[in-house]
Parts: sequence; C-alpha cells; structure tokens
Amino acid sequence: SVEELTPLWVVVVSYSSGNTFGHSSGNATVAAVCYSRGDAEAVEAAIYTDYKDNHSSFDNIMVLGYEIYSYQWKGYFESLESVHIEKVRVETA
Repeated sequence: SVEELTPLWVVVVSYSSGNTFGHSSGNATVAAVCYSRGDAEAVEAAIYTDYKDNHSSFDNIMVLGYEIYSYQWKGYFESLESVHIEKVRVETA
C-alpha cells in the first residue's frame, strides 16, 4: 500500500502506431510506477536500450523487478517516440 502524499514516479512511453490505411502518433502508455526516481530512470534506460538493441523482439523487458510489456511500440508500423518520467503524489479520497 502507498501512504497518502507518498511521491511515486510514473514512466510514460509515447509511441506511434498504424497500419496500411493510417498512422497515429502521440499514443501513450504507462510502462511502470516506481517508488524512487532512480528506479524510474533505470526503467527508462532499459526501455531505450531494449528498443535500440531488440527492436524486432516482443519479449518483455525485466528491470529491477518491473516487467515492461514493449509490444505497443515495437512492430512493423510501430515506433518509440519518447520515454518520460512524471512525479505524482497519491491522495486518498
């Protein structure tokens, strides 16, 4: 569980996708939610490295106990646009 106002670090991947009939860019997905900025930066680096080295592989990325599903930005029509980290705080309702 997360205590109220605990900072979390959200790793967001932006990617483009499409098919023979169209293309979209600026799609986004949350790749991981981390308890530390250092973990989030490690996830970010692993995503970039995996994309560069294994662009055609759809294997999940494992880093620091996080399992990242990379199929959304890998494929014939898909491509990674960016990875960024957002700091958020959890508040209870």
